[in-house]
Amino acid sequence: RAGSLRLPPLQNLAIVRMVETTLLEEDVVAAARTHFRQSLCHRWSVPWLVLIAIGGCGPLIGGWIDGRFQPAHLLIACLFPALLLLLYLVTIPLNARRAYRQQVGLRVPMRFEWDDRQFRIFTETGDSRLDWSNIHAWHGTPAMVMLYLTGNLYHIVPDRVFVGPDERAGFEQRLVGNGVERRS
Repeated sequence: RAGSLRLPPLQNLAIVRMVETTLLEEDVVAAARTHFRQSLCHRWSVPWLVLIAIGGCGPLIGGWIDGRFQPAHLLIACLFPALLLLLYLVTIPLNARRAYRQQVGLRVPMRFEWDDRQFRIFTETGDSRLDWSNIHAWHGTPAMVMLYLTGNLYHIVPDRVFVGPDERAGFEQRLVGNGVERRS
């Protein structure tokens, strides 16, 4: 565990909220799984998923219709969902845990601040100052709020940093009020 958090002095900002926390490995895994689910439901992914499902189930359905069912048809139809499940349950968490171990910035204490203009993160390894308009999108789960800088790069704000549901609702309303797109 890193030493005490040495951060730049506060400037004359009207800070609405300031809180310190440390991300847990479970936060990073949960965010990676959420992002994976989000990616599967993206408007460009759905047509591909439908085509793959049709391709995988086509022989199975065709075999039943014309009476030439083969067990291999069932295997083909089950292969794609099994691969997605393997990704979700094994590969995504392994990659997230590896990223947590490799990226020091995810393991050190961090300070979140926000006000009417910006969302800021300060750590020993660097800081990020984002005008609300520079946040690409956001997504909320019961455990966190994910702030997307791009379609694949995000900051994790754990739910535990909020004093209660009203503060979290205010934070989400600030995102909406600044025109940040909500990913659902």
